[in-house]
Amino acid sequence: MSDEAKAALKSFYQQVGEKYPEEEEVYHTLRGMLRRDFILARLKGRQGSLLDIGCNRGMYLEQWQGGPRFGVDLSLGALVRAPEDLAGRLVQGDAERLDCFRAATFDHLLCSEVLEHCLHPAAIFAGIARLLKPGGEALLT
Repeated sequence: MSDEAKAALKSFYQQVGEKYPEEEEVYHTLRGMLRRDFILARLKGRQGSLLDIGCNRGMYLEQWQGGPRFGVDLSLGALVRAPEDLAGRLVQGDAERLDCFRAATFDHLLCSEVLEHCLHPAAIFAGIARLLKPGGEALLT
């Protein structure tokens, strides 16, 4: 993809993050509530570090009780609207280029409703494989 196309995509998601209240719009629908409950049930009781790829404002990170938690999202507009307790734990970055993190860093990775928005999902899978510790787990929806 050209640099222009990538910049346009980033600009689009920046605007979405600033103007679209995902938590209020999506997670108050039956589909959104079922997805949230599904993800939270699978995260419950897990221990270790968590990276949420495409974290938006960090809703799942807020619920994580198992250890250190971090999030990455393309939209700075979404990240700046995250709760204060996540300050210093969120990174603006591209899910297709997760090289801002060291290899084998995370016990758990969450990537929910992200793949369908990306032009090169295989790059996300490669990044997840690189970032997971041996024996680590990834949850993708």
